[in-house]
Amino acid sequence: MEDEGLPDMNIVREFIHSLTKREREAFDLIGQGYANYQIAKTMGISLLTARTYAKRIHDKLYIVGRSRLAIAAHIINEEGNDARESVIG
Repeated sequence: MEDEGLPDMNIVREFIHSLTKREREAFDLIGQGYANYQIAKTMGISLLTARTYAKRIHDKLYIVGRSRLAIAAHIINEEGNDARESVIG
């Protein structure tokens, strides 16, 4: 049985490419711990649009709960950083 506190990263990796560019930006900010109002301010969008992006991300990645979404985004961001460092280094 999978740990109920963690997202299924295989599903996240499979569907991450279904996010639009702006949804991916919001996803990255969620991984940094941003709240919807902070995402709205940072991206120059309304709070309603930030909430809509978060809902769409939840739906597309099959993740229930903001904390699981933040964990998934953090893991994906770290994997991306590791990949970039290995290319550069």
